[in-house]
Amino acid sequence: MTTSQAPRRVHPERQRRVRTAFLIFSAFAWLTGILLLALVTRMICEYLLGMDIPVWAEWIGRVHGWVYGGFLLATVNLGTTARWKPIEWLLTALGGVVPLLSFFVEEKRHKEVREQFQLAPESISMGTRLVWFAGLVVAVTVVTALIAAVFAAAL
Repeated sequence: MTTSQAPRRVHPERQRRVRTAFLIFSAFAWLTGILLLALVTRMICEYLLGMDIPVWAEWIGRVHGWVYGGFLLATVNLGTTARWKPIEWLLTALGGVVPLLSFFVEEKRHKEVREQFQLAPESISMGTRLVWFAGLVVAVTVVTALIAAVFAAAL
């Protein structure tokens, strides 16, 4: 005999806590990914192409390190709030050290959290869109400034 059970309703307070933890996680995931791309760009310019790098570009690695620390804390916060298994924490944390992976990890967790906690799509996506836009502005600014500084130094 087959019976289909409706999924258990998630308490609104728990939904609110998970949504808040996810938005913090999402912001740090995007910032970590963007800074990691800027760091990789800087390292390619400096070590592979042998270009002189401006002094301010040396701070990209340090800033990425601090933001990655925030990403780890946000991962633990979301993991405890969503009651993830430790392996999920570890796999999520690794997303901040491989270029581009943090964007895919954030999207995967976005779908999982939204489905598991019955969150309305717009409850997360608006915050995520703001983070994406801010991240895009930061990425374009950093990469443009880095390229301009490298070309100015070459002239």
